[in-house]
Amino acid sequence: MDLYQIVLAKKIALLFFFLVFLVVFLRLVLTRRATYDQAARIPLDDDTVVTPRDISHG
Repeated sequence: MDLYQIVLAKKIALLFFFLVFLVVFLRLVLTRRATYDQAARIPLDDDTVVTPRDISHG
């Protein structure tokens, strides 16, 4: 292998490593985001919901 092929192989390896890192990072971020979205969708119990009528009647 001459110098050009070595440099090209290093560039390809670096690009491959960066793409794998990017995929893993995005998967982690999107998984955590989906978990937070699911937790935010949990409905409140009816006893914990305060309505204006509850406030006015004391």
